Amino acid sequence: MRLYETMFIADNTKAKEDLDGVLAELSEIITRAGGKLVNIDKWDERKLTFPIKRQRRGTYVLSHWEGPTDGPAKVERSCSLSETVLRVLSLRDEDGIEIKSPREESHGRRDGRR
Repeated sequence: MRLYETMFIADNTKAKEDLDGVLAELSEIITRAGGKLVNIDKWDERKLTFPIKRQRRGTYVLSHWEGPTDGPAKVERSCSLSETVLRVLSLRDEDGIEIKSPREESHGRRDGRR
């Protein structure tokens, strides 16, 4: 079992209406791929650079999970069939889980200087 980090861009209107339902659907996608969910959280809502599936805004959801080596391919295949997921990217997480919100990353340098 390896640790993976997956960023989903979910349909913003569905996420606004029922965020818990969207998170449950994404969790189910990971579970069906043979993964064990470690963490899933809404990261941010942003305007997309270009429309994806006719959507101009997306809700970013970050997840960490453990799974087999073919897990990310199964997750991406399931996401391509989902109406909720606009885009997905899975990476092997070799450094361990370090969760930062996008606001923390955009506020200055790490040593405290601006």
